[in-house]
Amino acid sequence: IYSDAGKLTCQERPGSLHYEAIDAATFEAWGVDYIKYDWCHHGFNKAELTYPIMGKALYELDRDIVYSVCNWGWGNPWEWAPNFSHLWRTTWDIEACFDCKGSFISKNVEEILDLNAPLAPYAMPGAWNDPDMLEVGNGSLTYNENIAHFSLWCMMAAPLIAGNDVSNMNDTTLAILTHKEMIAIDQDPLGIQGYRIYEDPFFEIWLKPLMDGSKAVLIFNRGNEKDIDYTANWAQLLATNVNYTVRDIWQGLDLGLSTKPTSMVLAPNSVKVYRLDLVD
Repeated sequence: IYSDAGKLTCQERPGSLHYEAIDAATFEAWGVDYIKYDWCHHGFNKAELTYPIMGKALYELDRDIVYSVCNWGWGNPWEWAPNFSHLWRTTWDIEACFDCKGSFISKNVEEILDLNAPLAPYAMPGAWNDPDMLEVGNGSLTYNENIAHFSLWCMMAAPLIAGNDVSNMNDTTLAILTHKEMIAIDQDPLGIQGYRIYEDPFFEIWLKPLMDGSKAVLIFNRGNEKDIDYTANWAQLLATNVNYTVRDIWQGLDLGLSTKPTSMVLAPNSVKVYRLDLVD
């Protein structure tokens, strides 16, 4: 369910300010599992003082309800929201485009990626950076961009909230949103937000350590004009001589041991994702 820490919501419906305990009890009675709590019409209240009030009201319920702070990253919520919430928005709203020019109050996928990436140290089990909902299947995103968007959110251990019309989507969108191996990377119990280990203006490599000692690696061509040929020398890339088996996640192919380099061609705005599992 949705409510607001102000007198009104962003849609100018009644908010929960001064009614936190009553509203929390009502949500419990309704069987709510998750509340997104917005930050419109808050007057001169401070977010770090206002949001804990609903957090306390939810904590005192008999029902576990996930508490999502949504003040668009104002006042660095990653520094104070972990004390009483489960996730917090880190940016303005997302737009359904990959690298178009965002507006004053919205950002494209790449802009949000760049804003959320440096906050990896604040993410941990039970407390997550939220780079906003997924736009998979929406707007101007191409197939490669949908794959890249979903994969990058999974690497960042982001909450995976479908922002498309789930009652009316094609099989391709459904397959992306329900990809079990990518979701497993996102949901890995170690709870580490993936991070860049290499970047230049057009090419990035991301790493996400996993609970069992395995690693997820994402390789990203963020240019929008030409293909990139790349060969991953795994021992050099990961700075280790430990052997892994290599699996191409989106192709569903096992590629053998990490002692053999992996060559690839990345189309513009596309990614390759590999899972490297420790050899027993």
